[in-house]
Amino acid sequence: MSSTTEPDTGFSRLNPPVGVLFRIAPAMVTAPTGEPTWHPPADLVQAVAERLNPATAAPGLALIHGAVPAFRAAGLSWTTAVEWTRRLRRELCEQVFELLCEHHPGQLNPLKLDLSPIEFLLDGYGVNVNFMGYGLDFRANQQAHFDIVEPLGSNLYGPNVNVRGGWPVFCDGRAYCRDHGLDIRDILDKVPASRNLTFQLPHYRTLMEDYAVAYQLDMAEDTPFTVFVNRVEEVGLLHGATEVEPIDADADVERPIWHYAWDNVTSEAADGWYEALGQRNLRSPGEPHRLKPLIPDTVTLRRGPLIIPVQEGP
Repeated sequence: MSSTTEPDTGFSRLNPPVGVLFRIAPAMVTAPTGEPTWHPPADLVQAVAERLNPATAAPGLALIHGAVPAFRAAGLSWTTAVEWTRRLRRELCEQVFELLCEHHPGQLNPLKLDLSPIEFLLDGYGVNVNFMGYGLDFRANQQAHFDIVEPLGSNLYGPNVNVRGGWPVFCDGRAYCRDHGLDIRDILDKVPASRNLTFQLPHYRTLMEDYAVAYQLDMAEDTPFTVFVNRVEEVGLLHGATEVEPIDADADVERPIWHYAWDNVTSEAADGWYEALGQRNLRSPGEPHRLKPLIPDTVTLRRGPLIIPVQEGP
């Protein structure tokens, strides 16, 4: 597992996040009896919680990878290894979120909302039709954004089929605002055809060029997952994904994303969350079936996010 003793001062292209990558080794998913287990070891729970601690300048994120290969090395089938990785993610998040909410309620849940776990599947490439039975049709956001209400979230990617790109992106909006003397509430906007908050385009451009990192992970033979703090003012961490395209233009694409969060999905909770940020609980104009790429068509960058290749294996 990764760790660091360096002080945290936020991150940028020149100073990327430290200690946020955690590779699951076979020993970490092996019980004392020698049998494979999806229960996360206590030191992993503690280490991830430290990287998400909102009371410090920790980056507010962690990326966990290598679980599927570790379960396969323990003798599990491909299908079982994928399912057990989801179980590992769920239990890890449960323990981390419980720990953080217990110790940092003021930063994570200042509105004192009733939070409960939710998990759902998103199509990360095509159109999500009648999403969760609510009659909503939309394409998932790749543009960097904040999720609605949920203080703590996680995205599990894959297994992908015929996909190039789609790597997770994180942007330190808190560091950007600090360095430019800005109040984050003053530069918020909405992703087109969405209720998700992002930055106004002039600020978004600089955020992408100087305060964004992308992690190049294996999402075909593994199902890596992110865990992150989603508090706008307290942490200011936006998340998105690099551009997605098929490897073979004539073949089908599969890019599943399993989202997990502690959330309150009531309209009242959303209304209060938006109001606290000086916003309204309304969807912005636009066509929901259109792609919402990391780099909007109206933005020209000098450079994109820093790409960080993630080494797989021992």
